[in-house]
Amino acid sequence: MRADQKIKEEVVQQLEWEPHIDATGIGIAVRDGIVTLSGRVGTYYEKLLAEKAVSKVRGVRAVVEKLKTEISQSNERSDETIAKAALNHLKSHSQVPFEQINLKVEEGFITLEGEVDWNYQREAAQKAIQFLTGVRGVKNNLKVRPATKPDDLKRKIRDSFERNAVIDADHIDIKLIGHRIILSGSVHSWLEKKQAEKIALNAPGINKVENNILIKTPQDYVE
Repeated sequence: MRADQKIKEEVVQQLEWEPHIDATGIGIAVRDGIVTLSGRVGTYYEKLLAEKAVSKVRGVRAVVEKLKTEISQSNERSDETIAKAALNHLKSHSQVPFEQINLKVEEGFITLEGEVDWNYQREAAQKAIQFLTGVRGVKNNLKVRPATKPDDLKRKIRDSFERNAVIDADHIDIKLIGHRIILSGSVHSWLEKKQAEKIALNAPGINKVENNILIKTPQDYVE
């Protein structure tokens, strides 16, 4: 396991490297490979980028995100203005089934509701609005309709794992409960863990993945 101090140093460097992140207001704590981000950022976009940037650092086992979005006065927008802009972006996005989605805005926070056929549509809807000026956060309550039998779905997910060059599928277990997938087992990196989660989320009818996969370094395999 990499030393927490070394991980923290590289997290700081990674955040400073990102051109769209102002890292001056971000606090970083690392314990047992778990990185906690605290403090304030100027946009919701920065918040998302910071979490993504940290997950790239070698040795990071998990990210706890406690950042608050502090919108500057020049970027403040009324809820009505945000709602109108969000609806326009959803309507114009080719991968978003606009008619199946409802949204509400409260104090700059957008909530998406409704049902879609695929998780990529669920993700596309959020991506279409999360960078809008004045947005403080997005809660994605969109649900994905069931589309296939559980046994067939597990087989398709397993096949996708095996086709992926990043994932060692032999050490990952898949459990399906309704619209939810539970992943367990072990992998060698945070990237491998997140890639497995992404593949599972893209399965038809799935709207949630519980990722219980453990990250084991080479030292963990030494008896």
